[in-house]
Amino acid sequence: MCKMNNLWSVMLIVTIWIKAGITGAVEISAERVQLLEQQVNDLTRRLQLLETKCNTAPVIGSSEQSGGVTILNANQIPRANCKRILEEDASSRSGLYRIALTDQREFTVYCDMETDGGGWIVIQRRVDNTTDFYRNCAEYKNGFGSLETNFWLGLERIHLLTHEGPHELLVTMSDHSDKEAVSKYKHFSVANEASGYQLHIRDYVFDTSDGGDALTLHHRSKFSAYDCDQDSSDENCAVEHRGGWWYRSCFESNLNGRYYNDGMSNSEEDGIIWLPFTGYEYSARTVSMAIRPQ
Repeated sequence: MCKMNNLWSVMLIVTIWIKAGITGAVEISAERVQLLEQQVNDLTRRLQLLETKCNTAPVIGSSEQSGGVTILNANQIPRANCKRILEEDASSRSGLYRIALTDQREFTVYCDMETDGGGWIVIQRRVDNTTDFYRNCAEYKNGFGSLETNFWLGLERIHLLTHEGPHELLVTMSDHSDKEAVSKYKHFSVANEASGYQLHIRDYVFDTSDGGDALTLHHRSKFSAYDCDQDSSDENCAVEHRGGWWYRSCFESNLNGRYYNDGMSNSEEDGIIWLPFTGYEYSARTVSMAIRPQ
């Protein structure tokens, strides 16, 4: 249940405090001003989302069983992953399922039971501009969005899933002319928080489609958001390119970048970019990332 009055009060106080930090400081760097202004904008956006989407479900990190959500295996013992569910019941359809890790931790995921043989856990999806992906590090750690539309599953969950054993990664994309592309990797994992949620990616599969390889460059990169700059560039890549990603210096892919309704990011280089497919000046219309145990 949404408790808007308390949230409004707390976030209003924090917003005023941040603004006071901007206007009251005698000496403050331009970079610090930019960061504080981003935090104000972030708080404002959250208030608006809470007010307009309070009852939308499933929201990652909140009560996943509320708001009329249909969990397809709600009356069954959760399995370890979507692949296992499909192996036990070949008629399983795409949708929301509860899964349980080996340490008994449970959470809800979206299972793609159709693409490339099915059994995929979707860890990221972009379909429109209704969800802002310019988020802070804590939100990228915990996840955000709605599992049925736009979302990021969360670095901690992705780490826990890929820590269970070897996984492959499937990236599917489309542009604004409805051209589609797929890129697949045989090995994908995300290390723990102490490592900066370091990405491990290798063995691009060349014969999948024309998506191309835009992730190998990011191998062993730490994850960065605007308030946790862990890239190897002198600039803050997350700020410059409006996203959260395993930036290096800076990127060949930026799937959590800004959503452009017309697909044109012009010279900003901050859109939903997969370099071999979009180039730097265009932005994908849809994208999803999904993982599956080998």
